Amino acid sequence: MDADAVLSPEALRETLSALASGKVCGGGARIHLEGVPLGWHVRCVLAAWNRMSGVLHLAAGSYFFALREGWEATGGFDEEVYAGEELGFARNLTRWGRERGWHFAVIRQTIPSSARKIEKFSAWQVLRQMLICAWPGNLGRRDRCAFWYERN
Repeated sequence: MDADAVLSPEALRETLSALASGKVCGGGARIHLEGVPLGWHVRCVLAAWNRMSGVLHLAAGSYFFALREGWEATGGFDEEVYAGEELGFARNLTRWGRERGWHFAVIRQTIPSSARKIEKFSAWQVLRQMLICAWPGNLGRRDRCAFWYERN
């Protein structure tokens, strides 16, 4: 869980229920950004991500849960990646769970997280950063992940 994220009692209950079902190997939650007014472009990207995360079984790094066995078997987060490591872990955990008849669950509850970085970057800068990160090999280069490591 990110340091600036907040786990509500409802999200914790839903997480524990998912794990107790015996059908879930891990998961995450949808994101809700707080702290600054969000522009239309941020609201659109956030809405699209929240829809896609449930369909594609991916979770943002602000909140993640996993069975210990899954974490250990998949190697957890790739420490050679500076951004998006949770997406790789989600794919690996989903694959690992599927082999055992389990699935990756994105809970219905949202996890509030700080939007402080949003006010520091323009829509163009965010788009540019996403395009840079999409280029193969760039997630393993800290200098290519400025959104997370610069202008804090």
